[in-house]
Amino acid sequence: MHYGYGLHLVRVKALAKAIKHFEHSVDYDKANHQYLYTYALGLDGLGKTQQGMTLLKENMSAYTEQDQLKELGLYFAQKLQDRAAYELFNR
Repeated sequence: MHYGYGLHLVRVKALAKAIKHFEHSVDYDKANHQYLYTYALGLDGLGKTQQGMTLLKENMSAYTEQDQLKELGLYFAQKLQDRAAYELFNR
């Protein structure tokens, strides 16, 4: 429910409000990697790229087979010019 409503809020350009719902969706269902991806990407959209990258770093061990999350981590690392993070996500 939180995830769907968060997507609706993105569509109506209310990203700051949507982030709270994406966070709740991650807390509710930690097994769903799409929730984590959308939450991290939303943080980036708010200019909180470092926070999004930290979120990915903290959760990567649970999603080692999710290339989508690794690619987002690589994008954030390049954007922030963080070589150590780039190497972490490029494993």
